[in-house]
Amino acid sequence: MSDFDDFKRYLPQYLSPESQRQLFSGLSQFPPQFDKKLYAPGDLGDSTIFQGDGLRDMPVCNLPDTRVELGPVMVITNSCDNSSANPRSTIPSIGYCPIVKLSTFAEQHEGAGMDRESVEAVLNAVRSQKVTRTFFLPQFGDLPEDCVVLLDHLLSCRQDLVKPNELPSRRLFTLSNVGFYYFLVKLGIHLARVNETVDRG
Repeated sequence: MSDFDDFKRYLPQYLSPESQRQLFSGLSQFPPQFDKKLYAPGDLGDSTIFQGDGLRDMPVCNLPDTRVELGPVMVITNSCDNSSANPRSTIPSIGYCPIVKLSTFAEQHEGAGMDRESVEAVLNAVRSQKVTRTFFLPQFGDLPEDCVVLLDHLLSCRQDLVKPNELPSRRLFTLSNVGFYYFLVKLGIHLARVNETVDRG
């Protein structure tokens, strides 16, 4: 049995065979040739906020500091729940995590007293997607430089804050099949790690 035949049972079944093969090819090249494959090549032409989308100008705070500022975020709620095509009796919330510049992330570690060599080791681990609490975003389009998503900084707001007609201008990026699959793996490991080694009785 080939690597693809063994691995494809875990691939999204809604993809065509060719898309599945392209996804597997992209995953097998991680991390050296991964960066350029992370993002979808263009606007998918949909008014849905997709899981993994980058959005600009979303409310961000860091409790217990109650100040709210607008900043870039990555959506973590699933695409179906975000779709306006699903009628609901109440307005749902959209969940997301802040996106920060990798340089800012480095400065935070230096400010905590970490030496430069140790900081660089952390950044290399982040770039290789080996840090479970982060998701690395290489520079692309409206992202001015390499950035990182803080998966342990969960936020939400009413979904109607992002109007469908505003979405094209608010959307920073959409993940490709390869990027989306890696994002789900990282999100699953961070939020729902099965092998936590705790006997819950």
